[in-house]
Amino acid sequence: MPKSRVSAKELQEDIDAFYALKLITDYKSHDPSATVEAIAPVVEKIRAKQEALIAHQVALDALRDELNAAGVELHGKMGVAKNQVRAQYGDDSNEIASLGLKKKSEHKIRRPKPAKTEA
Repeated sequence: MPKSRVSAKELQEDIDAFYALKLITDYKSHDPSATVEAIAPVVEKIRAKQEALIAHQVALDALRDELNAAGVELHGKMGVAKNQVRAQYGDDSNEIASLGLKKKSEHKIRRPKPAKTEA
């Protein structure tokens, strides 16, 4: 079995060539592994695997959407909960800090820069 992969383009070209090979009515291979009958099950296996891959991709996309929706829901609920903690315990409480928020006293105070005077 080869260690390298066949590119998607090469694979599609091989599948297309197989269907063209089927149309050659007088094709007779001297190698039994190169007959239409020998190749057809491999093409069918590839098609079945591609179909399964698409089905799994659709399921994965749906699962990602569900995970994202749950994340959005959690983020919204935690925003409300943080506001409730802020209202109940105050902006400078240890409870606020325990939720990963900065206490009011930890915020930098911005002071306006003095105006430049030209001499």
